Amino acid sequence: MNLSYTQRYSKLSFITFFFSVSCPPEWMIEGELCYLYKGVAFTYKEAEEYCENYGGFVMDVASVANRRLVQRLREEESLLTWEKQMPTLWTTKAFSVNSDRCFTVNNTGEIEESDCDRRHPFVCTRRAGIYH
Repeated sequence: MNLSYTQRYSKLSFITFFFSVSCPPEWMIEGELCYLYKGVAFTYKEAEEYCENYGGFVMDVASVANRRLVQRLREEESLLTWEKQMPTLWTTKAFSVNSDRCFTVNNTGEIEESDCDRRHPFVCTRRAGIYH
């Protein structure tokens, strides 16, 4: 069987895909997850919708490890590096029994109930995508 160059190349390129795991522009990768720190204040619903538009969700920033990650994201993005103190951030609503209340994590790591219409910065997280 005699194949043309184009036919041979098509068969080879079909077999030799290279895959990489990456995040959308401006997002940072950590392991298999992508993170985006949004220093601009949004309501909780706006933050949720923003993250969902990228296939993600508002990050749970209640754990010490996650707050350290957020601090590093801020530093790596050169966002507010002069401000050493972490701002109050939206965290997941998983803590809520009452669906019309939202939660923030303050700069000392305490979880506080908040009116969902207040505005706070937040972090989106999502799985990294596989691209070829």
